[in-house]
Amino acid sequence: MSNNELQREQERHIYLQFIVQRLHMSMEDFMDCVVVEDRCYEKMIYKWVYQLFDKNIQKDKALQIIYRIRMRMLFQTQNEL
Repeated sequence: MSNNELQREQERHIYLQFIVQRLHMSMEDFMDCVVVEDRCYEKMIYKWVYQLFDKNIQKDKALQIIYRIRMRMLFQTQNEL
């Protein structure tokens, strides 16, 4: 892995960690759910974070986007009940 790739991975990890913490989750528990337990909710957030990172969306803006998406999903689920 080149220095640029390593730096990019470190930046991506910091980005993910920022958002996970703001969602009031432990990074360790979050990653366990993504990798070990294969939970859909955490995997969705993980995917969203990486997509936003790849689009160079700033962390605070990405967090707002994720909040909005989560709220939409919650309301859709409630309407289906």
